[in-house]
Amino acid sequence: MMPPWSTAPGSSCGNWRLIHAGVARADLFDRLTDAPGTFGVAHYHPWFLGHEPCLRVWDTKLTADPWSWLGDQFTQLGAEDGSALWPVDPADVSELSRLSASIVSLARQLGPDRCRSAAQCYELTRDAADSVRLMIDYLRRPDLLDEERVAPWRRAGRTDAAPSEDATAPPATPDVAQSGS
Repeated sequence: MMPPWSTAPGSSCGNWRLIHAGVARADLFDRLTDAPGTFGVAHYHPWFLGHEPCLRVWDTKLTADPWSWLGDQFTQLGAEDGSALWPVDPADVSELSRLSASIVSLARQLGPDRCRSAAQCYELTRDAADSVRLMIDYLRRPDLLDEERVAPWRRAGRTDAAPSEDATAPPATPDVAQSGS
């Protein structure tokens, strides 16, 4: 897609919709005592003020079946009853509704129940490392934190941390031959 300033009227290419802050967010969490993927404490934040989400909103449908709940959010965009979760341009409502199954399919591929290690979870959420570190700083009981599990987020973005052995090695480039000069 092309940025809006490079698109001439009548052009057949899409336009960028730049979002500088969250529109809405669903948090798919399990209790530590529950089996992974049960989403017993899943909740959502239907709106943001800048980068800060509103208070948690609990929905039994979200907890019971987060993927159906997400699909419903897209298929019900622009609902007459005012239950629409996000402010969406009316021109985009039908397209987003039509794409709901594809959106849910993609979201499932990135779901927290697919995470099998700290490294894998970090790769899926590395963009939130600053927020994770902030949440860790505000824990009431930091002694209960699994330090090994949160180590990747703790290390991310730290300029005062000593480099790991991997960080000091040159990057591997198996597809590029080294040239001698």
